[in-house]
Amino acid sequence: MHSLLLSTLLLLLASTPALAGPCEKMKLDLDKGTLNGISVKATLATVRKAFPCPAKESKYENTVSLYFEAAGFFFTPGQSITVSSMLEPGFNGSLSKDLLGASADQVEEALGASQYQAREVADESLGYYFYYAFYTRPWGTLILKYDYYTPSHVEEITLSTESLASLKKKYP
Repeated sequence: MHSLLLSTLLLLLASTPALAGPCEKMKLDLDKGTLNGISVKATLATVRKAFPCPAKESKYENTVSLYFEAAGFFFTPGQSITVSSMLEPGFNGSLSKDLLGASADQVEEALGASQYQAREVADESLGYYFYYAFYTRPWGTLILKYDYYTPSHVEEITLSTESLASLKKKYP
């Protein structure tokens, strides 16, 4: 009897990764506009239920953003999902297309040519700029932000429900 209980306990402990929380095995689907199957268009209640892990919350006007630091992503329900390699620990999940850290050539091979590109000053005195590439998708716009030290590598990916026309006004 003791050996049966011990073997059951060991089996449960060995299978713990399969029982991991919803923020430990993240998958961002760039084609569907989802994170673990939750749409970028999801409501705040849906996001909180789907990701019951610690999150920092910020509010601006009528918008609530959730930052899941341990999992390395931001979720602004109904508006955007952002994953990044800039902030520690960085996004620890997987992507349907492995673009974090990818070069511009690798991105073009995976996604084709972008529909729009923009540059934003990061540090004008040093000549550093952020470079953005925009791709229209059925769910909104995929935005890739390139590292300003080595502008050939993607350091942040945002899935936005905003139209490309609207984003062009923000990123002239």
